[in-house]
Amino acid sequence: MLTSFYNSHCNFKEKEGNSMKKGQLFIGALTCLVASMSWGAMFPVADHALEFVDPFYFSFIRYGVVTIMLVILLLVREGKKSFHLEGKAKWIILFGVMAFTIYNVLIFLGQRLMGKSGIMTASIAEARMPMLSIVILWGYINM
Repeated sequence: MLTSFYNSHCNFKEKEGNSMKKGQLFIGALTCLVASMSWGAMFPVADHALEFVDPFYFSFIRYGVVTIMLVILLLVREGKKSFHLEGKAKWIILFGVMAFTIYNVLIFLGQRLMGKSGIMTASIAEARMPMLSIVILWGYINM
């Protein structure tokens, strides 16, 4: 399943006698930088795209294409056994749709409705989400 892919490719624990490969830290930092820059560029790109496409269709196309690509990648790497959802398909679909599609439709809709100031507002809202999530979780645990 997906866990075997993660364990074989993303296991960051150093094995006995093995040190970090030379350049691995640089490559890791570089990939984080590219991801951050891509995320930061999302709002100006979305601003331009939202002049021509409705936020719903923009999100649908964006995530539809990526879903197809990831399903093909998962099928090639893991085979059909990775699609056995162990009776949790409803929850996986619900949380997947809510976490990505609905969330981004609302962000892009808000950005579009606010006009040019929506670019900055949406990016600031997005940037503070990790900290807000921590505060909400902290409040939930300590209640």
